[in-house]
Amino acid sequence: MPPGGSFRKPAPGLGVGQAPIVSQLPPTFTPLRDIMDGKVSQGSMANVVGLVKDCRLPIPTRGTDYKSAITLFDISTQDDHDGVEFTVFRPESDMPQISARDVVVITQAKVQKFRLDPLSLIANYTTKIFVYTASKIPRPPISARLALKPSTMKDGVPPAADQPIHHYVSFFYHAVDKDDAPDEAEFQARAAMSLNVKDKFSLLKDVYNEKFCDLIVQVARDPFELIDKVTLYASDYTENDGFFNYTWDGVDSLRGANYGYGDPYGYTSGAGEDAGSSFKKTWVGPYGKKTIQLTCYEPHASIIRTDVKAGMWLSLRNVQIKHGHDGQNLEGFMREERSSHHGASKVNVDIFDIDGGFPDGSVDTRLKEAIRRCRDYQKKKKSQIKEIKSGGDERTKLIKSAEDAGAKRKAALLKMVQEEPSVATSKTAAKNTASAKRKAVVMEETRDPPVTAATNTTTTKAATTKATTTTNNTTIEDLDAAIQQLESKPELGCKEHRRMNRLMDEKKDLEKVQKDALLSLNELVTCEQRRGTPIKFIGNMLETVYYNTTIEGHSVELPCPFTCANYMASVRVVDFNPRSLEDFAISRKVTDFACLSDNESDTEDPSGDGSDDDDAAGAGVRRVWEWRFELQLEDATAPPGKKKKRLWVVVDNPEAQCLTDLDAVDLRRNAQVLAQLRERLFTLWGNLEEVKTAEEAAAKRRRLRDKPLDSDDEAEKTQAAAAADSDAVSNKPFLCCIKQFGVRAKNIRSSSAAAAGEEKEWKEWERVFALFGTRICV
Repeated sequence: MPPGGSFRKPAPGLGVGQAPIVSQLPPTFTPLRDIMDGKVSQGSMANVVGLVKDCRLPIPTRGTDYKSAITLFDISTQDDHDGVEFTVFRPESDMPQISARDVVVITQAKVQKFRLDPLSLIANYTTKIFVYTASKIPRPPISARLALKPSTMKDGVPPAADQPIHHYVSFFYHAVDKDDAPDEAEFQARAAMSLNVKDKFSLLKDVYNEKFCDLIVQVARDPFELIDKVTLYASDYTENDGFFNYTWDGVDSLRGANYGYGDPYGYTSGAGEDAGSSFKKTWVGPYGKKTIQLTCYEPHASIIRTDVKAGMWLSLRNVQIKHGHDGQNLEGFMREERSSHHGASKVNVDIFDIDGGFPDGSVDTRLKEAIRRCRDYQKKKKSQIKEIKSGGDERTKLIKSAEDAGAKRKAALLKMVQEEPSVATSKTAAKNTASAKRKAVVMEETRDPPVTAATNTTTTKAATTKATTTTNNTTIEDLDAAIQQLESKPELGCKEHRRMNRLMDEKKDLEKVQKDALLSLNELVTCEQRRGTPIKFIGNMLETVYYNTTIEGHSVELPCPFTCANYMASVRVVDFNPRSLEDFAISRKVTDFACLSDNESDTEDPSGDGSDDDDAAGAGVRRVWEWRFELQLEDATAPPGKKKKRLWVVVDNPEAQCLTDLDAVDLRRNAQVLAQLRERLFTLWGNLEEVKTAEEAAAKRRRLRDKPLDSDDEAEKTQAAAAADSDAVSNKPFLCCIKQFGVRAKNIRSSSAAAAGEEKEWKEWERVFALFGTRICV
């Protein structure tokens, strides 16, 4: 029974199967004609009843599910010979068993629009499918429940026997026109043919004349529009001798006559050389015989015309390969193709959403291989361009120097140029050797010796003693534990009674401090606080955590560089970094190569030095903006007898989006978002930005007016200025969530390894604090 469904019960005095004829579709169900006419909005759920007109048997997908499609029609669509396609993605064991002219009752199916196809239905995790065997459906008013096929585990229990849907199925089956539905023999023949799915995928290197194939390619340049078709240049970075040979200078010919990109002399698009250079930047594909020209007719042309640009990756199906009009080179053609199920034209163009990423790891392996070939090509092209440029620069310098020196000195100058590389190389090697020695000496002098088994116990004890004498950030949990330990003793002496009273007083003082901090909180800033979560002071977060272990039979405590923990604190903002709000958002490069497991984006820049725009577009290089800034937080109140502590917390992109409810953009170009950010941060930190701006202006004036300070005077002035700023800042404390974790520091080679000439490197951990789960309510 569909959720929310309400069916009429049989009339009193009539048994099951003897109810009056139900000739009206139950109110919770939707006629198929309403779906086809768009009366049901896209993405909504619908309950339908239909007769099977066609069925494609389940076939495996690239995931764990199978795919099946059923075409249904009902009384509202029988006159127009139309039907609605219902697509099912499920495990094979949960697929419905369909036969010719069966009646199918579907609940909670989703209405979808796929490409240019008409509206259809697709199953989801709440969809229920119940099938009635055609040969067992009785005439009304007898219920059709006896004709129900056994339900799968996915569909669960069918509707109860007293539900009117069973009576409507009896009426519907004998009332609908079945002329459009094939008989059992024809139905089974069609279903068997649906399993004959041939994988037509091919690489461009393997295509030949009069072949139909599926391709995964990258668009080499923006599509060119004609009246009823679109010309597309695409490549999968494999080479075919039958393709046209696109050269570095030859791509300029594509902008000439018959292509609508200006005239060959550059009258309308700039000077001739500049026009060619400008057009060359629109070509992002490979050079050589690796690109195919595709001519796409409707309806494929509409999708390409509106949504496809240079650098995108496409999946093209049923592409015909044959020789072009010149009879020399292979080209591709995509023509209109009619669907055998609903008569509409099929669109055989899919655009891969590389920007959206592949969070579930479902990226097509064939696409990954194509992207990997693209990356290898871009690397090779980049190195070749560097070699050509370096050779050209040397040749230009040589010619220029020879012209300036005169013909008499040409031979001597050539000899000097030939000898210079070896001299420069020897000087550079000597310089690098000296620099390496200096670095080794500095690292040997500044680096602490590694902890050994002999010195471990002494070092740990010293560290423990130092931590005990310098930190005493007792929490309420510590006090409760100590009190419970004393209370568990049967008898307490005088010293223990005094200690108990002292612990109780300290607990009351801490509770009063936390209560006072909560009374003056900023109500416009909230966090993911949980009931009963204690408020931590910053001093508690900064405490060193020790790990108990045994080294050579001795029990020692090792200080941990960090610990993974979450805290809730009552704090106020006293500083921020960077100093300018415009720098709170930064940009970074994102390439199509990010989906590759062996991507080396940190060390390899496929876009070159920034001058080769076509390389960048070919690599799918894009810039995305992300939040990245830091806040210095201070305790709203200090524990009794202690000073307020401070720490810096990192605010990354997701947490900054949560904090400000804004997406990162170029703040230097988007004044509106900058104003919104400034207004929302004012809610968080009050007049902090104004105080910092005024203090920096005053410091700049002092630097211009006063003489340079020595280190001691400068440190004293810095501390005094920080204290004055803290007093001048006017903002309210707020509750926030802080997490502590560790990050790997840069690779460091130990001094002993450096002295021995070993290449072994090791990494250190650094403790980091970050803000999370905090939001400014505006």
